[in-house]
This record gives sequence, structure tokens and C-alpha cells, in this order.
Amino acid sequence: MDRTIDELRNVILSGSKQVSAQLAANMDGLLNSTRELTITQHRGVDEISEKLSDLETSITRLQSEMRGASSLQRVLQSLCFERFRARHDQIPKAHKKTFDWIFEDGAAGHHDSLPSKFLRWLEKRNGIFWIRGKAGSSKSTLMKFLCTDPRTIPHLRIWAEDKKLVFGKYFFWSAGTPLQKSREGLLRSLL
Repeated sequence: MDRTIDELRNVILSGSKQVSAQLAANMDGLLNSTRELTITQHRGVDEISEKLSDLETSITRLQSEMRGASSLQRVLQSLCFERFRARHDQIPKAHKKTFDWIFEDGAAGHHDSLPSKFLRWLEKRNGIFWIRGKAGSSKSTLMKFLCTDPRTIPHLRIWAEDKKLVFGKYFFWSAGTPLQKSREGLLRSLL
């Protein structure tokens, strides 16, 4: 199943919640073990010793899981920065059908047109497809359109073949904060 970076970020954050839920479940198990110990005290020292050993193992596992969850949360917090989605959110949404031309194929006699080159690149190429233009010519709007249009993913699936497709996006912003216009911001957002 393909996931966007936002979905992956949500999965990671929900994974942290799952770890917390697992820790709570383990704590419940420990409490139950303690209750069982109280109930079985009259059954003998060997049985109590075995239950204490199980309890010690569970507590050790719980401590390890808590350290892992804490480390994961620190890593996730270190990647986040204020306004990391601000540029994407400020880019206007394309008007209906404005950029549909990018998905037209070259069968109509324009075999080497920009749309044909773009679709071939999506399906078969590596490297960079360079889109350039003057300031304010809607390059970012086109890129936001391509990232959100459902026709993009099927072409990328052809390129990915049987490999898992992960779709990431980042919009540099030269007028933004230092992280919004740097490679560090790019890497932290994608991670």
C-alpha cells in the first residue's frame, strides 16, 4: 500500500501511541501477575518464586520498551520544526483543469511534447525532470497539482514495478525561514 510522507509521519506517530498502549497493556499484565501472586501465596514457595521470576522478566521488558519509546519520541521531536508545511499550504490550489495538459499523451501527433516527455519520465526514468520558468509563473502550483492529482500515482507505480512506492514531497521557499530554504529542512521533512 502506497503512503505519502504525511501518512508515514502519522504512522510513526501512531506507532508511538501503539507503544504507549502496549506499555499500558504490559502494566496491566504486571498488575494481574501481582494479584495472582497474592492469591497463590498459600500454594508454596516454588510457585511464588516462579511468579516473581516472571514478574521480574516482565518488568525488565517493560523498562526496555519504555526506553525505546522515549528514544523514538526524541528522534521524532528533533525532526519537526515550526512551519515545515507552511510553504505547501500557501501554494494556491490549481483551478479546475488548468494543468490537465500535463497528463495528455503524445498520440495526437505531438509525440515529443512536454506532457509525453513527463509521462515517460514518470514511468521509466531516474534523475530530475526540470521544470523552469519565471518567478510567479505557477511552477509551485503545478508541482502541488502533480503531488495531489490521482493520475500521478499510476504512472509512478509503472516505474516502481514490484517495489513499494513511497511518495515524498517538499517545497523549498526562498522567502521562508532558514529551514524552509535549506537541505536540512528538506531532509528533516522527508524523514
